[in-house]
Amino acid sequence: MRRFIHASSCLSAVLATLAAAVSRAQGQAPMPAGMLASAGLGGGSHVAPLDTLLVQAVDAWRYRSAAIAADGGTMVWDHTGLALRPFGATRHTDLAVGEQHVLALRLDGSLDHWCANAYACAQWGVAPPPDLGPVVQVEAGYGHSVALQADGRVRAWGLDDHGQCQVPAVPAAVVAIAAGGAHTLLLLSNHDVVGFGDDTHGQCALNAGGVAAIAAGMHHSLAVRFDGSVLAWGRNDDGQCNVPEDLGPCVAVAAGERHSVALRADGTVRAWGWNGHGQASVPTTVRRCIAIAAGAVDTLYVTRDCDGDEVDDAVQLEGGREQDCDGDLVLDACAVRLGVRADINGDLRPDACEERSRALCFGDSGACPCGVGAPGSGCPNSSVAAGARLSSTGFSSVLADELLLRVEGLPRATSLGFYQGTAAMAGGAGVAWGDGVRCVTGSILWLGRVRTQTGVCAWPPSGLNMSTNGRIAAEGLGVRYYQVWYRDADPAYCTPHRHNFSNALRVEWVP
Repeated sequence: MRRFIHASSCLSAVLATLAAAVSRAQGQAPMPAGMLASAGLGGGSHVAPLDTLLVQAVDAWRYRSAAIAADGGTMVWDHTGLALRPFGATRHTDLAVGEQHVLALRLDGSLDHWCANAYACAQWGVAPPPDLGPVVQVEAGYGHSVALQADGRVRAWGLDDHGQCQVPAVPAAVVAIAAGGAHTLLLLSNHDVVGFGDDTHGQCALNAGGVAAIAAGMHHSLAVRFDGSVLAWGRNDDGQCNVPEDLGPCVAVAAGERHSVALRADGTVRAWGWNGHGQASVPTTVRRCIAIAAGAVDTLYVTRDCDGDEVDDAVQLEGGREQDCDGDLVLDACAVRLGVRADINGDLRPDACEERSRALCFGDSGACPCGVGAPGSGCPNSSVAAGARLSSTGFSSVLADELLLRVEGLPRATSLGFYQGTAAMAGGAGVAWGDGVRCVTGSILWLGRVRTQTGVCAWPPSGLNMSTNGRIAAEGLGVRYYQVWYRDADPAYCTPHRHNFSNALRVEWVP
């Protein structure tokens, strides 16, 4: 349900695209990469679970999607939020997504396949034929798959209940393929399209030449002609075949289950048809798109200018003119505006970049007066040999304060105090003090004193937020340090001071 070949003014451009696919399969020419974004069900949350948003290619079918990352590895995900790399570090140059299976084209022209439903895949026979030759393009429909081999032959396999795998003899060479719900399309070198399989809605029949690109959806088909115009035929219950009159010249198309998508010559994306989840509402500000795909309830697109300023995102990042605080090679402002990354306080920086809580000053450093604690904790105490461990959760933003401190590993019956400072003592190594190591210094503010009978405690209490408690806005944003001091009443334990410390936390506060 995505595009493969770009339209152009002559057939040589189509053949050049295929040649490029062959050279990529031989490891000679890497594909360009851009930012992956999504419109439709869940908006950007559909791609948020991915480990990277910088991708080279994308495909989708109904509720499953896949993309080739900038490193060449294939990622697969669905609307459950589960994202995985089923092929590990193997590099791929093309991919295809079916109802329950994903195919990925290796550098040597062979295919990897992955299946979400072993029973269905076994019944349909989605595994590639063992005698399949080197492949330059692969497509997947509902339960069948199609491959264009390097020698020009077309192979189809899998679910064949409508003859969608019965490849007919054709009068010219095949230069591109597309797989729909239960139909298959072939683009020939004479610019004609041949369709076979399910033709209940006329999705196989096209009486027009001059075609440079094709796509197949569940029950409809799309094509781009050499003049940039788009053709649509087949089922039209939701207007998926009603090509907008003002669409303008296009270079690629993608067919979803009940909607259609076109990549225009100016790099923008248009969609039409069923829009029940916003899948046909692609932002008009997104430009320089290089790939598109359509599922049942979403539209995926890859852009190299997500902020619409007519400048390649990669150029802006290389020049240091735009922020990329999480190092994912995607402009922070773009990821936020498109809903891919959360930004609770609205400063156009992803929350993940601002939730900066780093533990330091541990009891295993050799500075403890009473033995060695555990990594990440404070010094040992009379009840817990590992020591007390201080951690945090939530967003350290003044406008959207969610920060919560939690300490565990305390003596069961003890009094304790949470305190804040502006500097780390001894460069973060701390100084022995009582039974533990004091880590926080500078301008000290006691946040609160409490008692616990369980050895676990959290701060602040309900109804109080940490930024107010710590006077963050009044005294200035930036870094603060936190630690817990506590009583250790056992008179027989270590030093006579009877008090100890947890490890410390370094927290960066933002607007």
